[in-house]
Amino acid sequence: MMSINNASRIEVSYLPTPESQGGALAGSVNLVPRSSFERTRPSLRGSVYLMMRDNARDFHQVPGPREGRATRNVHPGFDFVYINPVSKRFGFTLSSGYSTQYSAQDTMQNNWRGVNQATNGAAFPHTTPDRPYLTGYLVRDEPKVTTRRSLGTTVDFRLSPHDRLSLSIQYSSFAVRFMNNAVTFTINRVLPGDFTPTSTRGAPGMGELQLSNSPRHRFNETYMPSLVWRHAGPIYKAEAGVGMSRAFDKNNLKTHEGFNSITARRTGVTVGFDDIFYLRPRRITRRSGHQATATP
Repeated sequence: MMSINNASRIEVSYLPTPESQGGALAGSVNLVPRSSFERTRPSLRGSVYLMMRDNARDFHQVPGPREGRATRNVHPGFDFVYINPVSKRFGFTLSSGYSTQYSAQDTMQNNWRGVNQATNGAAFPHTTPDRPYLTGYLVRDEPKVTTRRSLGTTVDFRLSPHDRLSLSIQYSSFAVRFMNNAVTFTINRVLPGDFTPTSTRGAPGMGELQLSNSPRHRFNETYMPSLVWRHAGPIYKAEAGVGMSRAFDKNNLKTHEGFNSITARRTGVTVGFDDIFYLRPRRITRRSGHQATATP
């Protein structure tokens, strides 16, 4: 990985060139670090902004995605580039950026008997594909927060009017925190005649509710030092250098919110789906004993 803010330009080659490696037969993409000799005088360019999603423009604190903590969905960010040709023989550049982005990631899933779920003629009566019935509904809220950081610097030395030596160091990282919250309503048995494409009545005491929570944390960082000599003379051009790139990608890290995964189940309830349309049931009824609860 490399932050685009740390690059001076992107060179794209669609065909192999004489200096290309054997593994670049289809061309190559070259991200060139910034150089202080691109400017004749010091230059500072930067921006400050707010980052938000169109479905989460809350400036106040809201629950999640961190367990038991209120967070914000709108976050500030910045980036800047500073180029300073100190003299004809020496110069340096400095660039950096930071941003945090929130994403809601709401999803739903329907399990239809006779379409993507099989029937058996016992707990689930047979039906035809044109008259399926709903026996399972899952709604998942999986918000994530992504934080990106970047830092780049280049020190340039002009050895002669046509020779330049550049030492460049690039660093970038991103951290992603997920909080997967899912609720599943399941009907484990349907009596004959208690279903239509728009409603399903579960057999008494044969339903189940399941709540699952599983936080996840991913962290990635990359740093790349390089030393390059460039010759741009009137007769020929040459370039040579040495560099190293190290990257770390740690996925599914343990979090500090407690358990890494929690599943809670409640069985022996009666579940019913009503007013079902193509997306989901508009009303879900859960009955335990003599009490019933309806969820719009």
